[in-house]
Amino acid sequence: MKSEKRQTIKLSKISGDGRYRVRDVDPHKVTIFKDRFKTGAQFPPIVLDQDYNIIEGNHRYQALMNLSPGCEVEVIVKHYDSVKDRLIDAGIYNQKNGFPLDAFEEKRLAFRLRGAKASESEIEKAVGRPFKVIERWYGQAILVVGAKGQSREEPRKGGIARSIKEVSDDQYEVIVNKASGWSPTFHVDQIVLHIDNETIDLEDERVIDRLKALSDLLISVLKNPNKEDVV
Repeated sequence: MKSEKRQTIKLSKISGDGRYRVRDVDPHKVTIFKDRFKTGAQFPPIVLDQDYNIIEGNHRYQALMNLSPGCEVEVIVKHYDSVKDRLIDAGIYNQKNGFPLDAFEEKRLAFRLRGAKASESEIEKAVGRPFKVIERWYGQAILVVGAKGQSREEPRKGGIARSIKEVSDDQYEVIVNKASGWSPTFHVDQIVLHIDNETIDLEDERVIDRLKALSDLLISVLKNPNKEDVV
């Protein structure tokens, strides 16, 4: 990294494509920022690289884009020499804000930095975890196989059985974008709890439809417990 400069620019000049984003944008958090902006709350400047890509401040950027896309915003522009340096800084900044990375976001950052040839100390600094913990994540990686047979190691998200060593690209996309990260046992226990506690609306058609779908799936799986493509 070379230098940094604080300045005011049009929000529209900022690139919000998320190429250096180390966390997912949570719509609920965006709404929180929108409400706080409306009440006059003050936040640190959004941090950008020399090309106006966001390094830190994606939720604030999205909130402002929803509220006033033509506004001016205070930013810090920093000059970086590599993608690795950008990711390290993004990780460090996210340790300081009010919404820290979740467990899977930490793992994804660690894997991205390993791919960017970051050193152990650099990865530890960016993720904010001892490297012996991060090293365990690497050892627990899941193998993702592409359509042409090429494979790569990716971080394992919580809730995916340890017995699952390999998945397809399509399966991994579902894991990343739709899986909660909680164990299936937790979700089953929640369903049973609400049924037993009579705190579930069994007249809600959506609830009934999902329970029927779950029942049909369980019957299918139990008839064929060794089905290889069930993750």
